[in-house]
Amino acid sequence: MESIQRPFRLTIERDLYFVQKRLSEVKK
Repeated sequence: MESIQRPFRLTIERDLYFVQKRLSEVKK
């Protein structure tokens, strides 16, 4: 189960990163 959770968590962090990046661009 850990092997499945690890990449899944990475994907979530990556999505959050892109969302924050987009939000910062919109704020500009």
